[in-house]
Amino acid sequence: MMNQRTIPLDSDRKNLSEDDQESQSKLPSNGEDDSIPSKLEESKPSVADKPSGAPPGSLYRPKSVKFWLIIVCNFLPLYLVALDRTIVTTAIPYITDEFNSLGDIGWYGSAYMLTSATSQLLYGRIYKFYNMKWVFLGTVLIFEIGSAICGAAPSSGAFIAGRAIAGLASAGIFTGCMLIMIPLVPLHKRPLFQSMFGTVFGLASITGPLIGGGFTSSIGWRWCFYINLPIGGLTFLVMFWIWNIPKTSHEPVSFATHVKRLDPLGMIFLVPSIVSLLLALQFGGSVYPWNNPRIIVLFVLFGVLILAFAAVQIFRPATATVPARVITHRSIFCAAIYTFFIAGSMMIMIYYIPIWFQAVKLVSPVKSGIYTLPLVLSLVVASLMSGFITQKIGYYVPAMYLCPCIMSVGLGLMSTLTPSSSSSHWISYQFLSGFGLGYGLQVCNLVVQRVLPFADMPIAVALMFFLQQLGGCIFTTVGEAILNSLLIAKLSGIPGLDTTQVLDQGATRLVSTISPDYVGRVERAYNWACTRIFLAAMGASLLALLSTIGHLEFLSRIKDANVALNGSLAFLNNWTYFTDEPSKDFDQLTTTGPYAGTLQAFMAGVRFRTRYAHLLPKSRIRLWASDSQRVIDTARYFASGLFSSVWEGDGIAELHIIPETFERGADTLTPGDTCLKYLEDTDLGHSNGARMQSLFRESYAPGIANRLRSEDNEALGHLSNLDIFSMQEMCGFETLVRGSSPWCDAFTEDEWDCFEYARDLIHYYRAGPGNPYAGAMGWLWLNATAHLLQNGPEAGSMFLSFAHDGDIAPLLVALDILSDRTYDPHLPTSHIAADRVWRTAAVLPMGGRITFERLSCGRSAETLSEDVFIRININDGILSLPDCSSGPGSSCPLVEFMKFVRRRKEEVGDFAEVCGLDGDVGWITFLTQD
Repeated sequence: MMNQRTIPLDSDRKNLSEDDQESQSKLPSNGEDDSIPSKLEESKPSVADKPSGAPPGSLYRPKSVKFWLIIVCNFLPLYLVALDRTIVTTAIPYITDEFNSLGDIGWYGSAYMLTSATSQLLYGRIYKFYNMKWVFLGTVLIFEIGSAICGAAPSSGAFIAGRAIAGLASAGIFTGCMLIMIPLVPLHKRPLFQSMFGTVFGLASITGPLIGGGFTSSIGWRWCFYINLPIGGLTFLVMFWIWNIPKTSHEPVSFATHVKRLDPLGMIFLVPSIVSLLLALQFGGSVYPWNNPRIIVLFVLFGVLILAFAAVQIFRPATATVPARVITHRSIFCAAIYTFFIAGSMMIMIYYIPIWFQAVKLVSPVKSGIYTLPLVLSLVVASLMSGFITQKIGYYVPAMYLCPCIMSVGLGLMSTLTPSSSSSHWISYQFLSGFGLGYGLQVCNLVVQRVLPFADMPIAVALMFFLQQLGGCIFTTVGEAILNSLLIAKLSGIPGLDTTQVLDQGATRLVSTISPDYVGRVERAYNWACTRIFLAAMGASLLALLSTIGHLEFLSRIKDANVALNGSLAFLNNWTYFTDEPSKDFDQLTTTGPYAGTLQAFMAGVRFRTRYAHLLPKSRIRLWASDSQRVIDTARYFASGLFSSVWEGDGIAELHIIPETFERGADTLTPGDTCLKYLEDTDLGHSNGARMQSLFRESYAPGIANRLRSEDNEALGHLSNLDIFSMQEMCGFETLVRGSSPWCDAFTEDEWDCFEYARDLIHYYRAGPGNPYAGAMGWLWLNATAHLLQNGPEAGSMFLSFAHDGDIAPLLVALDILSDRTYDPHLPTSHIAADRVWRTAAVLPMGGRITFERLSCGRSAETLSEDVFIRININDGILSLPDCSSGPGSSCPLVEFMKFVRRRKEEVGDFAEVCGLDGDVGWITFLTQD
């Protein structure tokens, strides 16, 4: 009997899969319940299981001119809009002189800021529903129009209008530049490109005043805006001609539907709320005192309107600009806090380090820009270094730790500067601050790409940029308030000096209007004020550090309560956290311990060799893995067990990383990343699993919370449904590391039944039998497997592939062997379906696997042809296909199996049609051992 097999493997957080006999299949590996990773790169497509017309491979072509043209033209508009935010600071004195418009100074910056901030979140919705290319090019064109108006403005009013138009477009460019990289670059290569994004953004922001000073003092202030025209125009033309994205099929919708998509009710509350806040920050403490009724009313309006906006987002989730499922995701919530405070620290450095040089060191604006070069250079170096290291180690959380730590040290040292500080001090302190900033400036966008489905990425990316702007606005205002109050306090005793002059004049002009006897006092006053502002920036960076440990928030709350716990939670009085590397181990679960994922992967490879050693080819064999670090690690540990620890160096096998970009179409290991409707359908798509699980948690978690509090634990306060679920998850997490966990004893058997069912629901509805798109997605792999099995040993004796459990589940649906017909069509969320077939613990365990075995039983006496059967092994258990188990060992004759595959296509539907994809999306092409 000869075996031929293909595998799908699961690597739940670091697991693996094994399979049985000569077959073909695909390996899923799982992530967290509320996240779906993206993935990537390198296989050479060749036809193995499809007729013709395979789609092109990934757009990740790092050696092609086209690829780099797109990347460069993506970064150029980013550079321009980031530059535009700060270049105007040195141009303002010249603009006001020409237009005689001193009273309009506040609007030169706020017009840009208002339209940018108020439209930022809206662009998340626009990019979600409409063609990325045309939206992005449209924003570039609008930005060019705004820049042209600014450069040619005949009056102050026209200039303000141009700034408002440019600001409106800048929000779309920020979001678009990030989204463009997602389909272009696979996730495991993205950190380096992400660091380039951060480098460009930071470089433009910091060098803006320097470049602006150079233009205004030489060829005129208008070139601060004219410079955008040739660069932006070139970008528009190049992207128009060479950037092509796959067409997608959408049913025609009415104008009312288009409007509804953009959350008009939410915008009615959001836009005036942000306008109120920004106007209050812009004019409070400068034009009007903070206790002025106008400022108070603006803050009150902001509070009322933002609460109304939040209510709309909660009660109208289908059209929400910021859906609750996005912002309440723990990783996204922590990333949002992090980016808010890091951006605040950055803007304080950008604005107030040059002021320190001008007021304390008495240098010109241009020279102060030159003196900030250590900040610029260190930011560039750190950003690139961060991208390289993150790409190598596969974890972004370390960068989130290091960034605020290093920044806070640098800013703390900046607060010690004095008028007599030497260049060695301010250079090294700036370098340290800039290094910290660069190391983690853009890491939050990696969080978004790692934990959210593709459909939610535009919304989350827009949210991160919105919070960057908001953080910058708020903290620059804080800095201004500190500067003004401290200067007035320190300089009020100078004879003949009106305190209003302190606020209305810059440092250089102020020094020129007072007696030389008091210049030193002004310098010391500015030094004191600026160094206190640096301390405020240090505080913001430390607050960002706190946000990086949000996944341990519940445990921290227990510790901070500082009370003796009782009953089921009494063990926590002496319990210690089970890992020193939570950022790594929570993602990988784990590298050490009796149930470590790495060990399971290795042992699965050993068992696989024991069972199928006779099928190992003599020549080099190919393995395939989806582009997620834990999946890649799973494949490598598995291969070490199957071959040897030096399998890569000895050329025994080669691992091909398959891109999981949307452009892959059907030629993918992870169809869940390419099925458009599955990603976009907020009711029945990917996010439905978490929604259905949340509904069931509401039916059982409050009872557990009441029980735990009633055991004399009232000091813990409110325990949310998510708290209860997280506590139950801790049992599994700790058991993986230590072999046992006291968390497991904190709950009753019935409560564990509820937890098990909650886990079942998320997978059942996310990509299992309860998801209407799962069958069509899984059929891609069923069809590819069937073709290899039909071709027999000539195709290859062994095919091994690794992916996520979210991708193995659709294959199970396509096989139609785990459907819950008793509860057809859906499992309930109000109570436990006791007789259900779908059990996640059995179907998708850690290291879950499917093996297709091709069994050859010699030649039939009747047909004189070889009898071939297909047997399906799921997690070391043989399961028979519906109506096809007449062969030995519950196997299915190959002929009947092929009929079954064709029938299932009719039942589950065509992948392109079900997923709303237009054109030829192709087939799986990379499965070949040639």
